[in-house]
Amino acid sequence: IGSLEYYNELGWETINRVSPNLNGGARGLHLGGFTSPGESDVIDYITIATLGNAIDFGNLVDGNRVNGGCASSTRGISGGGYTGPTYVNSIDYITISSTGNAADFGDLTQARFNVGGASNQTRGLFYAGEGSPSYINVVDYITIAATGNAVDFGDIQDQNGQIGQNNGVSSPTRIVAAGGYVNPGAYTNVIGYFTIATTGNATDFGDSTV
Repeated sequence: IGSLEYYNELGWETINRVSPNLNGGARGLHLGGFTSPGESDVIDYITIATLGNAIDFGNLVDGNRVNGGCASSTRGISGGGYTGPTYVNSIDYITISSTGNAADFGDLTQARFNVGGASNQTRGLFYAGEGSPSYINVVDYITIAATGNAVDFGDIQDQNGQIGQNNGVSSPTRIVAAGGYVNPGAYTNVIGYFTIATTGNATDFGDSTV
């Protein structure tokens, strides 16, 4: 089957012909969280194109909060988190198009919570976070289509660790992560980026306004 390509400074790129409405791509999911007196294992979903309340999807392997997330058009991934009083290194996954409970994917290289997450269709990255005994600057990656333990990708920019970077954004080629909280107790305005296809440390992108 032929495909349409275009040329840019990176070379020839193939235009994605997959509909976002196929394979569950029209759904948004929320995995875990906190509900008194402890962590929740609930997974909810919404259909993005239509207004309405969330619907029960299933359950995580264990209750979990402040976990990182990423996804392809077929799988949703939850990595790391906190199940009081334990930092979590486990990774769960679900198939977006079908409701049901999460299954074990593998483990992060280090247990931590407040971990950032972002992805393209192939790779998911989990970066930074807070673990024991302090903040973590490690970046892990997984291949979303294949279960298994995460592999070291590199480090974020600040060697003291950077937590609260859950608001990562991505294109098919880059993940950009901004801001956070660094040891010994300061906020940062640093923006860093990763080239998803190649491992390595974060590269400086610029600074946020605050």
